[in-house]
Amino acid sequence: MKKQIETIAKTPRLLIATDFDGVLAAIKPRPEMASPARGVIDVLRRAVALPQTFVAVVSGRSLADLKERIGPLNGAWFVGGHGAEIMGPNLEQAPDDVSEILDSLVDPLLRAAPPEAGFVHERKPTSIAVHYRQAAPNVAKGAVDKITQSIASAEGLKVQHGKKVVEVVAVDADKGQALRTLQQATDATGIIYLGDDVTDENAFRVLQNGDIGVKVGEPPTDAAFCVATIENAHELLASLIDLRSDWIGASRSMAPATGSSGGTGPQASGSTHSESRRRPDAVSRAAGRAPEQSRTVSHGRVRVAIESVTPSVPGGSFHVKRTIGEAVNVEADIFADGHDKIAAVVRHRHCNTDEWLEVRMEPLVNDRWKAAFQVLSEGEHEYTIEAWIDHFGTWQRDLRRRAEANQDLSAEFLIGAALIEQTAVDGGAEHTELTRYAALLRSETTPDRLAIALEDRITQLAAQADSRKHAAHLETPIRLWADRERARFSSWYELFPRSAGSDGLKHGTFRDVIARLDAVAAMGFDVLYMPPIHPIGRQFRKGKNNSLDASAQDVGSPWAIGGPEGGHDAIHPQLGTLEDFRELVRAAQSRGIEIALDFALQCSPDHPYVKQHPQWFKHRPDGSIQYAENPPKKYQDIYPLDFECEDWKNLWNEILRVVLLWVDRGVRIFRVDNPHTKPFAMWEWLIAEVKRRDPGVLFLAEAFTRPRVMHRLAKLGFTQSYTYFAWRNGPVDLTEYFTELTTSPTVDYFRPNAWPCTPDILTEYLQHGGRGAFIVRAVLAATLSASWGIYGPAFELMEHRPAKPGSEEYLDSEKYQLRAWPLERADSLAPLIGALNAARRDNPSLQQDRTLRFHRCDNPAIVCYSKTDGENAIVVIANTDPYNVQWSPVHLDLSALGIDANAPYQMHDLLTGVRYRWQGGTNVVGLDPSTCPVHVFKVRRHQRTEAQFEYFI
Repeated sequence: MKKQIETIAKTPRLLIATDFDGVLAAIKPRPEMASPARGVIDVLRRAVALPQTFVAVVSGRSLADLKERIGPLNGAWFVGGHGAEIMGPNLEQAPDDVSEILDSLVDPLLRAAPPEAGFVHERKPTSIAVHYRQAAPNVAKGAVDKITQSIASAEGLKVQHGKKVVEVVAVDADKGQALRTLQQATDATGIIYLGDDVTDENAFRVLQNGDIGVKVGEPPTDAAFCVATIENAHELLASLIDLRSDWIGASRSMAPATGSSGGTGPQASGSTHSESRRRPDAVSRAAGRAPEQSRTVSHGRVRVAIESVTPSVPGGSFHVKRTIGEAVNVEADIFADGHDKIAAVVRHRHCNTDEWLEVRMEPLVNDRWKAAFQVLSEGEHEYTIEAWIDHFGTWQRDLRRRAEANQDLSAEFLIGAALIEQTAVDGGAEHTELTRYAALLRSETTPDRLAIALEDRITQLAAQADSRKHAAHLETPIRLWADRERARFSSWYELFPRSAGSDGLKHGTFRDVIARLDAVAAMGFDVLYMPPIHPIGRQFRKGKNNSLDASAQDVGSPWAIGGPEGGHDAIHPQLGTLEDFRELVRAAQSRGIEIALDFALQCSPDHPYVKQHPQWFKHRPDGSIQYAENPPKKYQDIYPLDFECEDWKNLWNEILRVVLLWVDRGVRIFRVDNPHTKPFAMWEWLIAEVKRRDPGVLFLAEAFTRPRVMHRLAKLGFTQSYTYFAWRNGPVDLTEYFTELTTSPTVDYFRPNAWPCTPDILTEYLQHGGRGAFIVRAVLAATLSASWGIYGPAFELMEHRPAKPGSEEYLDSEKYQLRAWPLERADSLAPLIGALNAARRDNPSLQQDRTLRFHRCDNPAIVCYSKTDGENAIVVIANTDPYNVQWSPVHLDLSALGIDANAPYQMHDLLTGVRYRWQGGTNVVGLDPSTCPVHVFKVRRHQRTEAQFEYFI
């Protein structure tokens, strides 16, 4: 096959056509689960960008579904419905409307192949496909026979068989006819077609001498060749495109410098790969093509090495995370043999477009290079590095050195002229200015040829025209996900809606929550998180304080989800109706607050799933369902889902359905309960599927577990994560932990969300520390982390009574009963929390974590740290001893704060309004836990007017 591939790569006009499922994407149990394998679309984009090269994706899927699966592939052809639908650069073919015929087939097909037996029905514009991959073999055979013999016997219908699918088609179309249409439309002189299914045999049969058919799978087949796996098919495509790219490049190198020479061969194209990379500015748009994959092995003339790229996420093809407007500071080790100069760029794009942006990299020290770009749109991006030998820059550098040594430069000018001329030719278009410069360097009568050779203008022109021959690239672009701002900066308030009533006796409603929104907004919170709002089970319901003996009046735990009224897609009837919930979402939005819902994948014994899908749960030897346990603890009111069950695929799809249902109801933030006890693969798939539909949906992982597990969840797509902050109380622990969170490579994918407490966690520090402990923990959480949250009203009212000594459970916990909260209590921390969130909102330095820096204190009870953002600087000093007044010198790193060491500066406390005049790096503070054990200082720098009036800004 190698020889045939090398031959067809050189055909004047090449058509590359391929099936989707089974070639570009792995076969999945359900059609909607399939997506292109990583990198294969980039391979096709490379092909589309080549002159006289045409790409077509041919599938039995509908055209709309196929285009959605593929994504942007400008210039390619899309063929859906086995050839019934065609869309391309100069042709669009749509089938007749056969919806009435298909409507008449729905009921017979459902009777012949019922969904409850594992059949999946897929309606398309021209057909109905019945997938039977999940049906029992004997049941599937009977259904297929029935469909073939009876349903499709009507006039105008035909049956097509594929891999575990039978399709009833109402139009006359097949992939062979489609391939003939494509050949005529492109005037292709050679075709390669890749397929895997029975329906692809029609395409293989129309291929002629010199064309190539490749089946992914085993014979029998009419294809000339077979490959074993889709990975083999992708390697074949990449190899073919490499060969064709090299052949086109070689053909161009023999073409006249003015560009096209006419004719129908490769040199007739009006643009080249090199032209697409000419850049007049540091950052500008590139032509629509993906970066080439690294070809170091097959191209020995690639001399540059690229290593140790940051940011990147280890452990797989995970996303680097940023929010819209944030910078991506890319660094890499880039070096080559010898002493030639190197040039390098970072290329980046949003994955919804074929257009690449580019920024030049600058050298640092020791072969380290850097560049930065901003992400300006939400969703998936990718970036790569391209580096090459800068021959013109090397010549200029050496020319300068020779001139400084007073050497004869006459030969060097001729070398430079030839280099300039070759650069213009390789650039693929006319470069009049470069040609003029070459002539000036060749002429011995040109005055001061050295100055001309070193002009900035000639350097700029040469860089624009540089063809970047033998450039090195990253083997695979680095993936990046850009979230909306709330992913980076958010303030959460947790509220049990059933306790939103006034007296603690009457069940609260969504309408009661609406009445509380103004108070939540006054405290400055922008996310209102509610525990599960679904019906609660009756069997084994827990009573007050987690008692096993519940009375008829006990409300139970919201996490025991499901009852006769419904499950995860239903609303507890005492909270209100769906319209009440929607009104709550609208009312919150009008105040700048988003509603976040708890997403807990567990069921009460009364959940509808228990009867409808018993296969989704583990069963004990006596046939009963296994309830949740964390020995020795038992949770009889909760049945965990069995993610290793045989029906796991349908379970996954049901979970996706539930999430998307709530997204449709206005929820775009989910706090996920115990995600570390569910499969990693499920979360990666689920989050990707949700974000494919709405990239603005955010997921907070409530995973108080081992660090590697927490980090894995973050890599898989969770937007934020709870942390160990609740148990990090002393300066040493705080410094060590948050230095790790903000300076290690984890900062590129793990976003912390700091909570002083939760309904499950009342730490000993808060149980015994009094008001000062609550204040200092709130300030630390809100300033150490750009995202933070509190469980209210328990926190602002300083609820501190444990269920029993040594326990972190609350006495009279809201998890098991209604509570009445005296919100107007005089000692409430609500005003202080409002001032704290106002400081966060007004100071950009507190809206990110990357500039956190700890400063030295002499007293081990006091912690001092700062955050900066340009001119904005915040310094926090906190007494972590909740019982005693503590004094200490603090030693600020003034250079990190941008302060002149010889000038005074003002420290403005944003919580109390008090201002202090400081000078120098060392100053003394005293903090009293009985009043306010913390300073949140805004640093105001010293200014002096011409009238010698001093002030601070």
